[in-house]
Amino acid sequence: MAAQETRALDDVTSSERQPRRLAWALALGLMAVAVAQLVTAPSGGASTPRAAILAMLVGAGVLGAYLLRGVEKRRGTAEAPRGVERACESPHEGTFADSAPEAHAVFEVVASQTPIGLAYFDRTLLCILVNDALTELDGLSIEQHRGRHVKDILPPPLGEAVAEDMLRVIETGAATNGLPVRVESRSRPGEMRNWVISYCPLRLANSEIKGVGCTIEDVTERLHTERERERLVVDLREAVRARDDFLSIASHELRTPLSTLALGTQELIRAADAGVTPTPAQLRKKAERLRSQVHRLERLIGTVLDVSRITQGRVRLFPEQLDASAVVRERCEQLRDDAARAGSYIELSCSEAIVGNFDRTRLEQIVDNLLCNAIKFGAGNSIEVTLESTLEIVRLTVHDHGVGIAKEDQARIFERFERAVSSRHYGGLGLGLWVVRQIVESMGGTIFVTSELGMGSTFVVEWPRVPA
Repeated sequence: MAAQETRALDDVTSSERQPRRLAWALALGLMAVAVAQLVTAPSGGASTPRAAILAMLVGAGVLGAYLLRGVEKRRGTAEAPRGVERACESPHEGTFADSAPEAHAVFEVVASQTPIGLAYFDRTLLCILVNDALTELDGLSIEQHRGRHVKDILPPPLGEAVAEDMLRVIETGAATNGLPVRVESRSRPGEMRNWVISYCPLRLANSEIKGVGCTIEDVTERLHTERERERLVVDLREAVRARDDFLSIASHELRTPLSTLALGTQELIRAADAGVTPTPAQLRKKAERLRSQVHRLERLIGTVLDVSRITQGRVRLFPEQLDASAVVRERCEQLRDDAARAGSYIELSCSEAIVGNFDRTRLEQIVDNLLCNAIKFGAGNSIEVTLESTLEIVRLTVHDHGVGIAKEDQARIFERFERAVSSRHYGGLGLGLWVVRQIVESMGGTIFVTSELGMGSTFVVEWPRVPA
């Protein structure tokens, strides 16, 4: 590099001396001619003008030499030093010194287009540069950033925390990346935003730290997307677990009535093969037992279909004009035999006529599920069923005197596959109350339970009464 500088200086000096030498040679030549003319000319008036002319030529030659010297000197000042400076400071073509304006323009374009907020602060934490993305984040214009302290730009206590981080970066020279903060941005009043801030020291060629660069990225939407993805993953895992539980419970529950049906038919086949003719009473008993298992299978299959429809959001109602009290009486009569086999008795208290637009199938499902639940957990005690109405609502109450439900379990029993008792002692899919809740809510109603352990349970269903 030193050799290149020396050669550059020599080239400038050589190019500057050549015009000077030419000018002095011309001046000396003119002066020599003038002296010769004066010496050889005879005395008289004719030689005086010639001598004057020669003297003027000599002066013009000297003046021309000096003028040429001045012109070359000015040219050297304009060109030679610049060449020397480039040779000294930027000996390689294409460096940042040669293209600084273009590089600065490129930087401004990149900074303005990036979606991440960029800023530069000096050692006193005064803002020097800022891009458009950062103005959108904190709600201040570029002019409101420049020359202001970071504590005056960011709201407290964020401004104080950022100032401490910047000073630490300036003192240690170590960059800090990905610091999460939560702040209420001026650009979105009342809305909390999640930012990620990073800092890096800005050094000169001599390693002196002149300030700190800062990047701020708004990751609120990204975090929301990640949380939503995590929620979907949890829901998917829960759905897979629920599916496995359902298949396990359903296979067990379906096997029980199927086994009973298989045993009953085998008994009839063996009796026929042996030529034994059962009495009408025996046939009726066997038929009632088989019919009971068929009804159980129907309820299980209906529950499975309801679960499929409900999870797909297809709980459809088909209301028709009917008497709700007649439907409730019919279902209570159908389940009296099941209650009797469990040692229970159904007591019905029902208004004479509650006429309105009701979905018969869904109303039957509500009564069946609540009564079957009361029979299963009623401990062989009586079951009271009450149906009453006002002009606005219909209320169905099913009260048993069985095992009861603990208070901490009374909310979760309306969820899928939830039980308040052990599945080893009580069968079922754990879906009956969940199905009832879904149906009642689709009707615009509510269901709740009051219970104490060992004191029985009372389920109350209310739904709007739509006039016929």
